Amino acid sequence: MRAGPEELAKALDLAIGDGSISLARNIDLYRGTDGHLAARVLRYSELPGALHRFLAELGAPAPVLPHAKKGLMADTLDPRGCFDRTRLLG
Repeated sequence: MRAGPEELAKALDLAIGDGSISLARNIDLYRGTDGHLAARVLRYSELPGALHRFLAELGAPAPVLPHAKKGLMADTLDPRGCFDRTRLLG
């Protein structure tokens, strides 16, 4: 993403305000036919090895993971700063 925190906050505020944020709901894509949601948590600190083991269990080749770039996903971004409290608390 090339936007800064201010642009992200404005986009989130707009999406919440007009209700379009609900279009991002996709949890049902990850449910089985019985409705059960299966998940496996992989710790970021162990990601290359954990991903390799998980994919080996599935019989899939493990990719080489690229180095993550810093930016909006860096630890310096506080998600609480991206939401308008007055809109959220109504």
